[in-house]
Amino acid sequence: TRHFEEAQRWADQILKIAPGNLGGQLLRANALQGLGRGDEAKTLLTGLHEKLPGNAAVDLEYGFLELRQNQPAEAEKLFRAHYVPGQQNTRPLSGLVQALFLQKHGDEAIRLMQADLAKTPARVPVQMMLANAFLATGQTDSSLQTLEQIAATHPDDLQARIRLGQLQ
Repeated sequence: TRHFEEAQRWADQILKIAPGNLGGQLLRANALQGLGRGDEAKTLLTGLHEKLPGNAAVDLEYGFLELRQNQPAEAEKLFRAHYVPGQQNTRPLSGLVQALFLQKHGDEAIRLMQADLAKTPARVPVQMMLANAFLATGQTDSSLQTLEQIAATHPDDLQARIRLGQLQ
């Protein structure tokens, strides 16, 4: 909670200087969610969502709020609207994968990540999501294989090595 309190202070400072600053408003919404004040975050994000329809940053933050409030089908729509296979920003894919898992569509989430990696291979964040998804669906061998691939192609990636050590 300390980090969220600090984020809220930063957001308040930004909004004091520039009340309409979108980044400050999104930071505030994220901090509110982290502090367990989801209703306040939802009010803020709903206003932004109506004021800026189709804005990716607003939609993504709103989608993650929907996930936290156990509305995965609604979140999925928002994430799908902003997901492009192989894109640099992995937030839409991450949210989409979470939404699919919450709806018990783990296999679909895995296929989505595999297709993403086929388009843009060796993206460690997506590979790590895939390894975790394999593990969550009971495919330990596939998870190990994915982690070994990360370790081989990115020897400096400690997260993959630690995870690999935990599973071996």
